[in-house]
Amino acid sequence: MKKILLALTVSGLVLSQVAAAQSPASLREDIEWCRIWIECAAKHDLPRVLLIGDSICVGYQETVSQELAGKAHVAMCASSSALGDPLLLDQIKLLLTNYPVDVIHFNVGLHGWYYSEEDYRKELPKLLEVLRKNAPNAKLIWATSTPMRPDPKNTGKNKRIERRNQAAAAVMAGQGVTVDDLFGLVQKMAKDAASQADSKKQPGPWRDDGIHYLPEARTLQGKQVAKSVLEVLGQSR
Repeated sequence: MKKILLALTVSGLVLSQVAAAQSPASLREDIEWCRIWIECAAKHDLPRVLLIGDSICVGYQETVSQELAGKAHVAMCASSSALGDPLLLDQIKLLLTNYPVDVIHFNVGLHGWYYSEEDYRKELPKLLEVLRKNAPNAKLIWATSTPMRPDPKNTGKNKRIERRNQAAAAVMAGQGVTVDDLFGLVQKMAKDAASQADSKKQPGPWRDDGIHYLPEARTLQGKQVAKSVLEVLGQSR
């Protein structure tokens, strides 16, 4: 066990050193994307909610909009840019400097695997600083990163997702930020599916890629996100 822990520690240090030695641009994915979506852009009659995330966020955004109809307008900044890449903060600043928002529901945890969990932890306060500087009156909700299907090929990344969530939870607790546990929601969905599924089939709420979600799961995620937003707004569903 000591040898395993030592190996993990050394590999983490090497990973961090590799990332530190390279520019953020050199660590970007082959295809980078950013999707900014503003509903009712010219209206200011209701609170505006900003969803920050990645493709998982894109998956539940429509349900959030439906659940908040008549109660809040929804905006989204979804990106493949990783925490640690200045480009991500620039994308968020672009939206916040053009649209005032009242609630920010955010997550950035499923990209940037070149960055160690310690790098990730150190970058979180910088993200919070950008949010608070550019949206000083907005209420913040941190969403935990969702797990991948528990296949052997995903074991390493799922462990890293858990460590990132733990690091984020500590930072958010220290900063007084509300947490929306989407990771726990997916775990419950997977457990429920496993209890009902044919043993010959792979149970769970995931699509074939093991990362993204089936429509029913996306809907449940969106409903939970909307509920967390209404709670901080002091509204009922």
